[in-house]
Amino acid sequence: MAEVRSPTPVPNLRQCYLQAQGQPNAPREEPHARHEPCYHAHKLKQQMLAKQAISAYPMEPFRKVKGQWVDYWSEFHRCWIPASILDVDPESGGIILDVKPGTALRLHDQWKIRPRRMPTPEQVSAVHSMLANVELEMQAERFFSEIGRTKTESIQSPDEVTVLGEKVDSFVGLLGGQVHLKVKMQAQGGTLSFDDFRMIFSDIAHLQQDMSVQALQKDVAETAIPGTPDSRYQICETLGKGTYGEVVKAKDKQTRQTRAIKIINKDKVHGDMAFLKQEIQNLIQLDHPHVLKLLEFYNSEDRIFLVTDHCSRGELHKHICDAKGSRKPIPQVWIAHVMQQLLSAVTHIHANGIIHLDIKSQNIMLMPALETKMRFVQAEPNEAVCSIDIFKELPHIIVIDLGVATLFQPGNFKRGNPMGTPSTMAPEVWRGEITPKADVFSCGCVLFELFSFQTPWDFKYRGNKQEARNFWEARPRPHWERVQHAPPDAQSLMSLMLEQERPRRMSAAEGLKEPFVNRASDGIPVTQMEKGLKLINRLVTTCERDAFYKLICLKIAQDWPPNEMPSFKSVFKEFDDEGTGLLQESVLVRKFVNCGYEEQQAKRAATAMNLSQNKNAVDWTEFVAACIDLGNPKLEPSIHLIFHNADRDHDGLLSMEDVQSLLPEAHRNAKEAAQAIFIQITGRASETGGERMDWHSFVSYLRRQARAGMPEEPVIEVMPEPENSVDVKVQNQDILRNVTDAIRATAAEAISTLSSVGQNWFGGKADFNFDGRGYAAQGSQDDQVLRHLLEMGYEEHAVNAKVLKWCRQQSCTAIQLDDRLYAELDRQYAHLRARRAASPRRVLQAQAVPA
Repeated sequence: MAEVRSPTPVPNLRQCYLQAQGQPNAPREEPHARHEPCYHAHKLKQQMLAKQAISAYPMEPFRKVKGQWVDYWSEFHRCWIPASILDVDPESGGIILDVKPGTALRLHDQWKIRPRRMPTPEQVSAVHSMLANVELEMQAERFFSEIGRTKTESIQSPDEVTVLGEKVDSFVGLLGGQVHLKVKMQAQGGTLSFDDFRMIFSDIAHLQQDMSVQALQKDVAETAIPGTPDSRYQICETLGKGTYGEVVKAKDKQTRQTRAIKIINKDKVHGDMAFLKQEIQNLIQLDHPHVLKLLEFYNSEDRIFLVTDHCSRGELHKHICDAKGSRKPIPQVWIAHVMQQLLSAVTHIHANGIIHLDIKSQNIMLMPALETKMRFVQAEPNEAVCSIDIFKELPHIIVIDLGVATLFQPGNFKRGNPMGTPSTMAPEVWRGEITPKADVFSCGCVLFELFSFQTPWDFKYRGNKQEARNFWEARPRPHWERVQHAPPDAQSLMSLMLEQERPRRMSAAEGLKEPFVNRASDGIPVTQMEKGLKLINRLVTTCERDAFYKLICLKIAQDWPPNEMPSFKSVFKEFDDEGTGLLQESVLVRKFVNCGYEEQQAKRAATAMNLSQNKNAVDWTEFVAACIDLGNPKLEPSIHLIFHNADRDHDGLLSMEDVQSLLPEAHRNAKEAAQAIFIQITGRASETGGERMDWHSFVSYLRRQARAGMPEEPVIEVMPEPENSVDVKVQNQDILRNVTDAIRATAAEAISTLSSVGQNWFGGKADFNFDGRGYAAQGSQDDQVLRHLLEMGYEEHAVNAKVLKWCRQQSCTAIQLDDRLYAELDRQYAHLRARRAASPRRVLQAQAVPA
């Protein structure tokens, strides 16, 4: 059996994924010296050969945004190496990589980058088998022998090191092995020993397992579920109808949570199917508390069903119209909260390389926030406040409808088609310039509408695009008189967002720093409050919990409505300095250190929070998963539902296949990951498939993990009652009950001992009457429970039956789910082991008695 490794944080890929940058004596990515003869011809020839080799494989499109992990073709090392995008210039399209921080990669040179390649399931399985069977050194010797070397010889040829690195990369499925071996060779004076190679190979192999087996991807709706959602959801009512179908309100039959289902008729979509597919892909990509989350989608013969969160407060536009009818302005603080949430959502969309292109009040939905601030009903100086109830509660907005959203192409954005709603479209969009700043202009229109109940311009589109271009070329002035009652900081923000010259217009991230938007910020940072400090303490101790605990937290986090987490959202917002909705690991480390934690512990925590390990940041769902405390009794129903859904044969026990079903469908290495999780809980590999995991082991393990690294809760001492306050009759009853319990326990132990050696001392009147198999004759339900106990390792039938009867007397309903059953079993077995240890001779004699 393989050695069980203790839970450790997954390595930081940017530091450990074999990048040459930052390594001692690492060769830099530089061109050859200029004095070489025919330098330009030689370089051009090398580039042409590299292009031909790369063009043999189709290059799939991908987002080129800050923080994106890519592979970079190094001309110096003649191989692909892992890299990360540090910055992107939206105008020229130039990209700066961490392996070449001083040089921008221009558009015509970007054939040198591709999406990050990850190990295949076959490669992960091969490495997993090698480590499990302790065959790493044997495999390293095999690599050495394939280049004609033995383990006692050292390598001095750079070509042999290159071949050796290629073999490691091909076997493990990670890039950069060649560079790492060359760095080690240079550090050792031009030689590479077998021990050095084995150490590097071991690090790469374990890194691959940490990335592919211990990493946990979110459940995303990447694959359509065939059929309709009728088996899981109960349709309640129709919320609205549109061109392609309708939106209905539905109830989850298991969790009773309310969902919204968008039903699209395929016959009505026709040529717009590409837009529908793009909308689904965009919803999958985004993960933010103020962007609509796609939970799953179904595909039938004639319809498509998109299941999302339900926004019960309706459209923002409707409430603006209601406020207009009441002839009273919307509270300024309420508007500030809406704009802060809107700009943070748009910043997150842009950080993922997407442009929404249809931001308007009709595409902003409202949900009820868990927390309400009564200051919203207080009037500003000389201001009457709208009395509509929606403006008396803290807003929680959700940006919807990414049907016309498109990927941003840095340096190549002037060939787009005008898309969006004409009244809120930016002037440059009519000319075909599609950039993220178009969404900022639309956000300015929403802010203008919140203050004036009207649009900034009275432009009516009649279907003539040239007429629209002519309108904006005249540089019309907004109707500022409509918002003259707005505060100066709000008017300043509107002027910056509605700037008609795109280069001079602010970005969404810059808008988050404006004074008016900061009105929505809390006065006291949540990290300085008691609840915030407790939450940060749980985040810092994330590295103390294993992959199984994080998996259950991740499943709960994915279904948790974003409007019901005020504390989580406050800490997330305080940590998100750039407003992108992605917490960079370096930012997390700095925040934890500022809260008083050691830097090393902060680094481990930041790495452990990055569950998916496919980027250098922690997203919203991963952050929520790290905040969740599974020791909270309120979460036990959610945990039990996860256990119940995984138990496919409904026998109350989980096999390794059941544990594997808990992993996301997108997890390509689910078998190895499930086996690692099963070992963590049961201590055995379940290779034969016979071992099982019961509910008690399941939830008890999660509770222990929830307390890992956390300070012990103070014990509250209960003061005894005064002596004269105790009734004498009650005292006598307690004494009598204690005597009765002692007699009953002594008799039970005697019965248990005698029954365990097969003696039936009570004949037909016995409470514990055993059949030939040793199961208690208590009915089919008790037989099933006893069989489960035997499968779990409780081998004493008499003890099991006695404890089962005791549970019946305690009025236990769901016995298999009751902690008292297992606590009493553990106590009885401890007594039995103690008796046998005290008198082994007596036990041996008793076992010799014939049944």
